[in-house]
Amino acid sequence: MLTADNKKNSRLCFDEKGEFRLLILTDLQEGPDYDKRSLEGVISLVEKTKPHLVLLGGDNLVDCHSAELYKATLDVFASVMEERGICWTQVFGNHDVECNRPLTKKDMEQIYQSYPHKISRSDEGGAGACTHMLPIYNKEGKIAFAVYAMDSGDYIELPQELMEDIKLEGFVNPTHYATMDPENLIWYYNTSKALEEGQGHKVPGIMFFHICLHEFDVIAKNPEKTGMTGSKNEATCPGVLNSGLFSAVVKRGDVKGIYCGHDHTNTYEGRYFGVRLGFCSNIGYSTYGLPGDDTQKNALRGGRLITVCEEDAENFTSEMVYVK
Repeated sequence: MLTADNKKNSRLCFDEKGEFRLLILTDLQEGPDYDKRSLEGVISLVEKTKPHLVLLGGDNLVDCHSAELYKATLDVFASVMEERGICWTQVFGNHDVECNRPLTKKDMEQIYQSYPHKISRSDEGGAGACTHMLPIYNKEGKIAFAVYAMDSGDYIELPQELMEDIKLEGFVNPTHYATMDPENLIWYYNTSKALEEGQGHKVPGIMFFHICLHEFDVIAKNPEKTGMTGSKNEATCPGVLNSGLFSAVVKRGDVKGIYCGHDHTNTYEGRYFGVRLGFCSNIGYSTYGLPGDDTQKNALRGGRLITVCEEDAENFTSEMVYVK
């Protein structure tokens, strides 16, 4: 079903049952001295869900301060997909550069590209690194679903005289996190339009990136009206400014779900203006979790499984899956 041995010819396709399963694992945040439970957790979820594509949602590795150390650490976790012949892709979060200096995103992207089943690379026109679109093909060889992966940046950069405004109370809690680059909005719009023109209709899909949008807060504040499932266990931490990406998605009408990491203990999902907005918890045991003892802390280690049906791609199913 998947042909990733040759990246140039690899295609993501629905299986013989007409299904395509995407597993989003985010905030691994492991380094050379990794917690073995994180690796066991990744293996457990991959074996449990049998995904056709694994998406690493940012804040993937930390404490790797040379290319050699980064590659050796990534080998450990990439082997889960590589040994099983599963295609995978990734985006960056706010900690990927911050915690692996002097490596840059370009340095890390080159390392990611060295794996046979890591099938994506940065698309022309996208901002940051690893902003790309992956098409999923139906049995007629047409694109039936699109996966938009985007670099949501790390921390806001503003002139010093404007930095005090970050502290002002606004629509969401003030943070120092970055806002989606406008170039990515243009990239999404152009890519979406090109897909529509090429296929003769709008192609449904999802987006995933690390730092959530302001609109995610609407779900938790209106649980009944948005059909919220899952739970909010910490404050949402979007970028400082509202990028307008959600507005662009609503107006285009093709992306049916947006999924993020970053907020480790949020697992909720709901629907706003026809678009599902969902968190994916986190998979890394070395990071913070819920309050309490070790068992309570790690109760939400997991990821989000999205199952797309070839015959009704825009009405995909979405569920949290946990290690325990």
